[in-house]
Amino acid sequence: MKNQFVTSCMKLVAAILLLPQLLTAQSDYRTLHQVIGVHPEHGEVFNGSTWDPAVTPPSSTDGAITIRNTHTIDVNSSLTIDQAVIESGGVVKFNIGTLTIANGTGVDLVINGA
Repeated sequence: MKNQFVTSCMKLVAAILLLPQLLTAQSDYRTLHQVIGVHPEHGEVFNGSTWDPAVTPPSSTDGAITIRNTHTIDVNSSLTIDQAVIESGGVVKFNIGTLTIANGTGVDLVINGA
């Protein structure tokens, strides 16, 4: 009985730890570190199993775009996004340009940060 309980608890912990990756879709974009400007080298794109360095800046054609906690990006050009999440502690500063929120599937913009 004790072994079954321990096994069940271990499976539950594994599921909780893997849940964010299971909910991640191919072509989702996330910031890699705090950046100035929106450049490909400052982000990662999910390929279906791992996060790879981005080769283009995020756009509305990506999956979900996440500005992660403690990351700040300064945007110095016009940008079109969709399914964007600014996590608590994440900051997006628009210095120049226009932000366009595309009306695609799902929630278009969630702001938990600044």
